[in-house]
Amino acid sequence: MKRPGKFLTVLALLASSTTRLISQEAVKNQDFTSNLDEDFSFSTVTLKELFLQQNDGGTNLKELINIAVGSLLIFLAIIGIVKLVGYILTRKKMKVIEEKFIEAKKSVLDTKMDTLSKDDFTKIIDSGIELSKKVDKHTGRKNSPMLPLLAYEISLEMNVDKKTAARYFCASLFYDCGLLDIPSEYFFSEILYKKEKNQFKKHVICFDGKIDELPAELYMDCYDACYFHHENYNGSGYPEGLSKDEIPLIARILRVLESYMSLISKETYHKGLSKKKAFIDMRMKEGLYDMSIIDILETLV
Repeated sequence: MKRPGKFLTVLALLASSTTRLISQEAVKNQDFTSNLDEDFSFSTVTLKELFLQQNDGGTNLKELINIAVGSLLIFLAIIGIVKLVGYILTRKKMKVIEEKFIEAKKSVLDTKMDTLSKDDFTKIIDSGIELSKKVDKHTGRKNSPMLPLLAYEISLEMNVDKKTAARYFCASLFYDCGLLDIPSEYFFSEILYKKEKNQFKKHVICFDGKIDELPAELYMDCYDACYFHHENYNGSGYPEGLSKDEIPLIARILRVLESYMSLISKETYHKGLSKKKAFIDMRMKEGLYDMSIIDILETLV
């Protein structure tokens, strides 16, 4: 076994010496122990009194703690009530949107198409709704059912015929299906590097196999929606750099709606804006959008 080092030996000697000195002083001063007891008793009494009511009616520590705890509980209760009210209002708003969506869907399905039976059209719309929900879950956003509803309403406000508006409703359910081929973590990251951004842009060409089985009457509008919805009105978008009326109308509508939905929604990288601030933001970037569509959207929401 190794012998203790010099440092440990010195510590032991110091401890032994200190103990002897205290013992000697205690013997010399007979009041040392009694004074120590009195000081300890005084400390105990003082701490105890802090938790008891003072004779002069002053506030003691126990009361202060009770006040602090009570205030905290009230604060937490207020926060809980505010969140509950917010949740109720949000649910009420979503219920209204869902009811309007159901009405829009019924109107779409009541539209007589050229080559589709109502049953076949219903199956396609229902599959599109499920696909849009799947995209929302994959990306963490909540575009369905509000976006297709607004796409349909904007189409009608722009005096598009009912058949075309019905096709646009369908296209707005399928348009972002290419996002399912993009890694889900991209949608929850505040920063995307150049390689990731380039991969993200490929979602506008990743719709093969997802809309191929659509009948010819619906395919072209869905193709335009999938492929062109990131074109900018001033020609700065992708994948073709089209501008103004070169961009299919459904794609111009979706460009506006997608930006609007993103701005008012709480995302990983920003807080949701109010409707007013969202429109201010979009109007400041007028080169990106067809402003006539923004004007219509503002009257609808």
